[in-house]
Amino acid sequence: MIPAHVSDKSPNSERMVFGWFSSDQNTGVVMHSLLQKNHQKKMIAEVDFLYITHRGLLCVEVKGGKSIGREAGTWYSVSQNDQMHIIQDPFKQVQECSYALREHLRDVYGKKSVEAGYTLGYAVVFPECIFTGSGNDLITEVMFDNTQDLNTFHSFLERCFDYWEEGYRKKRNRQPQPLSDMQIKKLVDLLCGDFAVVPSINLEMQHIEQQFHILTEEQFDALETINMNSRVVITGGAGTGKTLIAIEKAKRAFAEDKKVAFICYNRNIANMVQRSIDAPASLCFVGTYHAFLMRYLTDITDWQIETATLAKRFLQASCEVEEYDYLIVDEAQDLMIVNVWDSLSKFIKGGMERGKWCLFLDPHQNMYNSSEEYDFAMEYLREVYSPAIIPLTLNCRNTEQIGRLTTQITQMSPAKHMKILGPEATIRSYASQRDLVRLLKAEVTSLLKGGCLPKDIVILSKYRFENSDLADIKSLCNLPINNAGDISNFSDTAINYFTIHSYKGLESKIIFLVDINGFDAPKNRVLNYVAMTRAQILLFVFYREDAHEEYASALSHSKDKEV
Repeated sequence: MIPAHVSDKSPNSERMVFGWFSSDQNTGVVMHSLLQKNHQKKMIAEVDFLYITHRGLLCVEVKGGKSIGREAGTWYSVSQNDQMHIIQDPFKQVQECSYALREHLRDVYGKKSVEAGYTLGYAVVFPECIFTGSGNDLITEVMFDNTQDLNTFHSFLERCFDYWEEGYRKKRNRQPQPLSDMQIKKLVDLLCGDFAVVPSINLEMQHIEQQFHILTEEQFDALETINMNSRVVITGGAGTGKTLIAIEKAKRAFAEDKKVAFICYNRNIANMVQRSIDAPASLCFVGTYHAFLMRYLTDITDWQIETATLAKRFLQASCEVEEYDYLIVDEAQDLMIVNVWDSLSKFIKGGMERGKWCLFLDPHQNMYNSSEEYDFAMEYLREVYSPAIIPLTLNCRNTEQIGRLTTQITQMSPAKHMKILGPEATIRSYASQRDLVRLLKAEVTSLLKGGCLPKDIVILSKYRFENSDLADIKSLCNLPINNAGDISNFSDTAINYFTIHSYKGLESKIIFLVDINGFDAPKNRVLNYVAMTRAQILLFVFYREDAHEEYASALSHSKDKEV
């Protein structure tokens, strides 16, 4: 019986028939109140009972009432308390349901399929009255009423199958084939199969993403503070909206016809900002520090030149430069060298001392300079230029789950306060390339089934692709792995691969971090922090098995701090 128990809210007549079907004499499967959405005349129709046995399928219509009648073509029933109700013609009603079921089997399996040829009939049951109607339109051979002995209900069902099988033989001139146990199960799965509803990860990501895109009150306050102060340093962990504020400030400056230089270290961030701002070249420069200075140092062709060396060469050259009304430096921790600020001072009207500028930085992401060099340059900025220092504490990029795992592994928090809850972050160890690919395939398959798009997934590694544990792996789940490198090579139809360095300052809904071979060393902690905080909603971390001892140690330190 599906369901196993009849509801107390079901009509008394249906509860009676439910009990009759439940008899041990009847073998097969009975579905109660089976809805049909492909009925030709109704949006939704209902079969009171569908009986599936080895002999075929039988749709059963139940009509309650102490009497049933038809007058001038209109059917009615009289209840036990003598109230009259207009009802549908039960024979026509169940006939149409059986036709709809036959059509459904043909649509699913094909008109010439075995399933379309099953014996499929119908029956009408009046459990509370004696049915006295007659007429050529009433197939009383498949009718059961109160005149019949309840113990003969099983025999009645068999007679119904006899009736419909005889019609099958006359129509098709051959014997109907019995259904196997497997065929019965297949029908049950088709018509009323078991399932478990799980949340659509894509829908969940859309909901979380909408919340991320709202500027927080803290960010609005930061913008107001920038407007009130000529020289500002904005500090904050990953995900606190520094780049978002920097872009907004640049747009507002352009709206006032101000000439702006937007500088960063990472070429991919520069490309992203350029697309976001979309300002005329006459009003702005958006690009890397190297690109900014090398416009004037035509003798330098090596783009790998160290930042400190480039700054020194520029200061020695004494070039005549273009001046800007406002300087914005994003990811300023990457440029935390005294000579850098001295070089940029030449481009600002009034210089760094009296001009207008704003720096955005996260000390946790200091990947390119020593901590001593960083501290010295930061102190230089404070003492010489006396900027307003504004901390950002609310993480608007990463979910709380991503922030928590990042803090556990790196001992560095993306921000003091987390704004959004999301799915749990995942961390796994692997012993070999085959093991890693197996884990990745399982996760990607699940994401794709949940409605995620390939463009939402980015793989990050500390190594170039050819040196990664994924080297020579061309695809995952029939999706190509695109060794993008540069954001301009990003593919919407592939899983994109970047190094952590090249993806710094960018973000993706889903991040797969691979090739982790350590957790303790300061450099590894910074790299892991940068990579993990690129994930907005879902984070998957895969580390090499031989780094498990360091991973356990990182967790232990994290728990000690919590205590």
